[in-house]
Amino acid sequence: MTFTTLIARLSTHTVNPGDVLTCELKFVSWRNLSVHRVRVDLHAIERYTMSSRMPSTSISSMPTAGGKGRVIPSRTKLTTKTQTVFVRTFRLWEDEKLKAFEPLTAALELKFPKDAPYTFAATNNQLLWRVIIRFYAGAMPIWRKVIPIVVTPADK
Repeated sequence: MTFTTLIARLSTHTVNPGDVLTCELKFVSWRNLSVHRVRVDLHAIERYTMSSRMPSTSISSMPTAGGKGRVIPSRTKLTTKTQTVFVRTFRLWEDEKLKAFEPLTAALELKFPKDAPYTFAATNNQLLWRVIIRFYAGAMPIWRKVIPIVVTPADK
């Protein structure tokens, strides 16, 4: 049974570098509650995959049914790494006492940098933008919501 409602809305999911994105938050509890904090991150990560060859023997000494050694193809090891490209953090509602059915609301303006890299996804490389909202209150588990954003080149 849920005793709380948290709504997160973005003004748009597609932006250009330098644009401002509005994030609206509304929280309502069905009982009195202590809100520790709400954290909103504008976050960009790059995820890339690298391949490297692992040593292997080209012909095995184990005979096959025909009596010859079998050929073992070379093996490739794939490694995926992730790195943070951009992060901007906003904190809201620190140490608030919330009465039952009394809503907490906020609107944040998330400004993208003018030189923000564009969102893209290739076979071995991705750049992903997202808004991450974390809500810490009372003895409740941390509520986390991730909303993807697409950054496109500015219109000329």
